Amino acid sequence: MTEIFLFQAFAAAIGTVLTVSGLWRSGKETFSLGSFCLVITWWVLIAPVFLDVIFGMPDYTYWPGFFEASREPLVICVYAVAIVIIPLVLLMGQRYTEFKISGRKEIRTLTKRVGEFGKNYQSIAVAILILPLAMFLFAPDYSFYAKYAIQSRNIRSQASDVQWFHALLQLACHVGVLASALILVQSKRLLVASLALLPVMFFFAWIIGKRSGVAEIAALVFLAVSVRGKISRAGLVGLAAGIALLFGLYSAWYQAAARGISVETVGWSEFYEGVRIDFFRDDTMKLAICRVVKTDCSPILDFFGESAWIYSTLPIPRSSWPEKPISYGMSVACAARDYPRQQLSWSMTTSVFDEVVSNFGLSGIFIGPIMLNFLAWRGARTKNLELCLVTVVVLVLFMFQHLSAWMPIFLVWWVMTSTYPKIGSRRGKFTPQAPMLLPSTSVPKSISTW
Repeated sequence: MTEIFLFQAFAAAIGTVLTVSGLWRSGKETFSLGSFCLVITWWVLIAPVFLDVIFGMPDYTYWPGFFEASREPLVICVYAVAIVIIPLVLLMGQRYTEFKISGRKEIRTLTKRVGEFGKNYQSIAVAILILPLAMFLFAPDYSFYAKYAIQSRNIRSQASDVQWFHALLQLACHVGVLASALILVQSKRLLVASLALLPVMFFFAWIIGKRSGVAEIAALVFLAVSVRGKISRAGLVGLAAGIALLFGLYSAWYQAAARGISVETVGWSEFYEGVRIDFFRDDTMKLAICRVVKTDCSPILDFFGESAWIYSTLPIPRSSWPEKPISYGMSVACAARDYPRQQLSWSMTTSVFDEVVSNFGLSGIFIGPIMLNFLAWRGARTKNLELCLVTVVVLVLFMFQHLSAWMPIFLVWWVMTSTYPKIGSRRGKFTPQAPMLLPSTSVPKSISTW
């Protein structure tokens, strides 16, 4: 057994080298969406292996499915191979998700040209920011938002009008976060704009009520600052470290205050277990592998490619179809608890990596990163910063959540990347583009628009 864990640690070291190689390729004059996939893959799948070495494996006291999968030798071997293959496939596809930036002058040219349309752009962006605030005035139940964490609100027990309104308001908040990032990109005074938008972003984070919402805001703020071209590499590293530190402190508060989980209240073992389940995805990946390679265990999904069927039935209310298929996240929760597959009042956070394995078997180890490369390519081919920002959000959500939780965002992104014309060659120079929201009549001929 010790040899198997050493093999897994060796595979994690190789995966780390591949990740660093991908980041090294995203040099001073290259921006790659694929590099984000590599970094997040390292975090959700490879970093847990090093945590096992330092702190040991979680006990998974209440999760018999996770316990079995994390200690099955065959599963560990397959997982070790997966954490090498996935970064390798992402690295091989990275050249299709990048474009050249010939110095920071082109980024400055972008912000300058965007500034030429400041009045039109600002009015549209402000309208997008105001929309969630205006919608909140018509909330059917204000008490639903009295608590922060979505778990504390117990949304599944709420009336149908509250659930539908929250889904629409949450979508408006996600779009508002994007509008905030666009304002930061073109603002002349970044610090002033950041302070002015801080209350609005706080409102968005409160309404969304999930750590993924805060992570989305942090990622877009970081990208908005970086693409302006007015901060050094050392400054970007410092900014990333600062954001990571603040997010870590916020997450510790979230666990303790919003969920009642802290070292003092539940002890180190259960606290560590909660951190591993919430912030990483090795447990769900090993569980998916376990239910594929072990024939004596019931699979997570009932048939090949079932997720496509689940997503196609999302618009149908369960009240009118009680036998509607349950979501993939709920299916994983049942498998982790060793329950028969059934409707629960909660679901498990998953990732695209374990979902494709549950749908397509071990071939999903290749399908997952190929799919991420395809999504990154769709965003990068537009050579439009705004769509690249949205693409980053889509990639992050795919690796941290199952699609049922954020389907509207994905559909909006898909339509945007489908209708936006391809600009320039696959590996050509980055051409500064005007915001896609501006009317075409106001844009010079030298700048391509929507």
